[in-house]
Amino acid sequence: MTRFRGIVCVAISAILFGCMPLMAKKIYLCGGNPVNLAFNRFVFSLPILFLLMKRFSDNIYINPRQILKVFILSLGFSGTSILLMSSYNYISSFTATTIHFIYPTIVILMDVIIFREKIKPVKYICAILCTIGIMLFYTPDQSGNIIGIIFALTSGITYAFYIVYLDKSNIEELPAFKLAFYLSLISSIELFLFSFATNKLTFNIKPSGWILTIVFSILISTGATTLFQIGVKIIGDQQASILSTFEPITSMILGVLVFKEMLNMKIFTGVFFVILSIILITMFDRSTDKITLK
Repeated sequence: MTRFRGIVCVAISAILFGCMPLMAKKIYLCGGNPVNLAFNRFVFSLPILFLLMKRFSDNIYINPRQILKVFILSLGFSGTSILLMSSYNYISSFTATTIHFIYPTIVILMDVIIFREKIKPVKYICAILCTIGIMLFYTPDQSGNIIGIIFALTSGITYAFYIVYLDKSNIEELPAFKLAFYLSLISSIELFLFSFATNKLTFNIKPSGWILTIVFSILISTGATTLFQIGVKIIGDQQASILSTFEPITSMILGVLVFKEMLNMKIFTGVFFVILSIILITMFDRSTDKITLK
């Protein structure tokens, strides 16, 4: 029963993350934009995360050294949100989510190049498969297509940086909800300054858009993240990563049903290569279990 609970937690988490593009596009139609949504996502989650931090942590304080680490971590965390949400304006939500899922391969490359870690041959194969898959997403003569791909690809790189730094900096010594709270707090400050500087901060959003934004924040920043953490603790990071492929699948289904997004055989082939590389990496990577916040 405990193992089944872990599987259910990860599966529900992946499905919730897969709903993110649908909700984001709906909010854009109500007057929102990617930068503003990323900012609101973190702000509206703060009260809930603060209560959870008080409930499950010994205290609510962190020292200056930890603040610096959380700040560096937040650069990848907040950057990923802006880039991924921006990509939805140019390419299908399914394609964007799938390209974003190159981050496991990027993590491996960063470990090899920066930290000189040895990797198995299967991981080189995965990197090649992932690269081929991404190339298949590009459609010539569509300027928006390449812009969207760049945004989604860069979001995978920033998220990979987030994961690697989370692992190497020992910031995981902080309780999960304390880390989540301060990460969201610092990210919200960064995004407020960025949105103000780029004139993307707007309050001219329809009431239905504000309601969706609050629901988005609760489901994604607290619900999906917490469920993923619980699932990883129970079934481990490898099986959790495999089950996380429900995310691009959910995005595909919702994109086709709600936004009538068109998928051709070329895109399906690219998706197959990317997802295959993800599954191979998680199956053959025997590294120590780590819990990551998304």
